[in-house]
Amino acid sequence: MIYRTTVNAALNKIKSKKKILFLGLDQAHEQSSFVHPRFIMERAEYAKLLYRTIQILPDSQKTCFILSYIEELPRKEVADIMNLSLKAVESLLQRAKKNLQKNLIKHYPNRRK
Repeated sequence: MIYRTTVNAALNKIKSKKKILFLGLDQAHEQSSFVHPRFIMERAEYAKLLYRTIQILPDSQKTCFILSYIEELPRKEVADIMNLSLKAVESLLQRAKKNLQKNLIKHYPNRRK
């Protein structure tokens, strides 16, 4: 029950954040006083696509990916929250990344890793 509450709280926090900050647009803006509007639009579109793609991952992969890469929790903490071994968390992350790559390549076939 605590696990589910923690996961729900993390997912709710993610929904409330500005999604564009996840992709580091704020860092690019700090480095230069001018950011081309096309760059901003492309990054926003990439962010939307990424978040839509994350949402179609299986629940365990999605939870693991969000806790690890978006919430930036240590793998051990993710394992504790999800009540899994560290090896299981690593496996879920590998599968999540592979699934994300497979789904994103459909939208950007000419893009490299």
